[in-house]
Amino acid sequence: MIDIDLRAHLLADTAISSTVAGVYALRLPQDTTSSAIVYEIGAGHSAPQIGSMETVIRHTVTLFAYSPSYQTLRVLSENITNLLNGMTGPMGSTSVTGSQIDSSINTYEEELQLYRNIINLTIYSN
Repeated sequence: MIDIDLRAHLLADTAISSTVAGVYALRLPQDTTSSAIVYEIGAGHSAPQIGSMETVIRHTVTLFAYSPSYQTLRVLSENITNLLNGMTGPMGSTSVTGSQIDSSINTYEEELQLYRNIINLTIYSN
């Protein structure tokens, strides 16, 4: 499943795993004060490829990168972008045919007192 494969892929990257306390599905654990990533993945939808009979699965993904430091957030966000933008090949059991960052927005989460980057991306798989 792409959810599990994406999480494992993020944690396998030492530039990311050395920065974050964890990678979590859907929500940040209570009282988190260190850098972390939260992911949301929409149900994959079939998308025909132009000029081909082959169909790919399009996954809409939102990553929320959190950090107590803006500088650390920027480094973490850059590492995520470097890992995922333009990626092709195996991601665990998922065969990624393309990946692109669609948007990236820096914010500050007042209640949590953490800087946050909202990264929207699309991952295509067979």
